[in-house]
Amino acid sequence: MGEEGRRGFFNLSLCRLRPCPAPLRGSVLHKMVGFFLINSLQIEHVKGDLFSCPAKNSLAHCISEDCRMSAGIAAVFKNKFGSVQELLDQGKKSGEVAVLKRDDRYIYYLITKKKYFHKPTYKSLRSSLEAMKTHCLDNGVTDVSMPRIGCGLDRLEWNEVSLMLEEVFEDTDIKITVYTL
Repeated sequence: MGEEGRRGFFNLSLCRLRPCPAPLRGSVLHKMVGFFLINSLQIEHVKGDLFSCPAKNSLAHCISEDCRMSAGIAAVFKNKFGSVQELLDQGKKSGEVAVLKRDDRYIYYLITKKKYFHKPTYKSLRSSLEAMKTHCLDNGVTDVSMPRIGCGLDRLEWNEVSLMLEEVFEDTDIKITVYTL
């Protein structure tokens, strides 16, 4: 029987391998294969300055509803792109995304908390990422560069955020590049 006729056939060259999550360790599936198969997803990790990414890449980072952007990488975005009033006029709430268009790319402001001194939740970050994904798909965005979103001053755990990025963008052709200094 040909490959196309076998049930359960996987082309491993098209999949990413990830360790089996703790709840399934010791299960029959874990004993059989020891890993999960994940759809192809392009997340690249780069050591360097986020703003050195290709000019065609859209950019993303997290902010609060009040658009204060007074510390961390948000302050750099504020100085570089300005337009705080334009962002405020969009009236976006926590779990949504505000967007600026600059040249041939979009700048995504993931709204993950109400006030600048609050901390985000994983739920608000996921909702903001889903909103960004929708905007990307609707506008033909194929490359997004970002820092380790939510993990600097906002104190979310990168392992959780990284898995969330994989889950949100796994069924798309959007390449995510994560920059760290």
